[in-house]
Amino acid sequence: MILNLHKMLNRLNWPEIVGGIIGSILTVFGLYLFDKIGLISSEIVIPSKAIIPFNSNECPSGWSDYSQSAGRFIIGVGQGSNLTERRLGDLGGTEKHMLTVDEIPQHYHNYEDYHYYDQEIGDPNYQTPQGDETGILKYREGQTTEIGGGKPHENIPPFVALKYCEKE
Repeated sequence: MILNLHKMLNRLNWPEIVGGIIGSILTVFGLYLFDKIGLISSEIVIPSKAIIPFNSNECPSGWSDYSQSAGRFIIGVGQGSNLTERRLGDLGGTEKHMLTVDEIPQHYHNYEDYHYYDQEIGDPNYQTPQGDETGILKYREGQTTEIGGGKPHENIPPFVALKYCEKE
């Protein structure tokens, strides 16, 4: 009987058994630590007036809606390199903006046009049909006509909307 037990124990894969036992102990210990960390993290004090974005339509208990942020980007207080100074509570920016003439880069559109006109009529505005190379060849310079709807364009970079809440 002792001999059979000895043979049976020799056939077992001891490294695998020991590894399984150690893995189980570490798992239980890890779950214990996770539980303790969970308790600690729920006790972290967040200062009053802290503003934090939430992925929720409602603010959690102990928080109130930070209504000034509705539809707005958050920008840091201060003045970055070559940037405008921002003070606490400043509001600014526009969702859509119509460019003014001063904001459009200086430019022009010229064109050159060669066309034929009917010599018999003598009117340089009377052009012969395209491809009809009879008459006198006339060179004319001009400007393009005005184009554009004059409507504002979007001025918003890609974004994700979150609920900003203020700690009470």
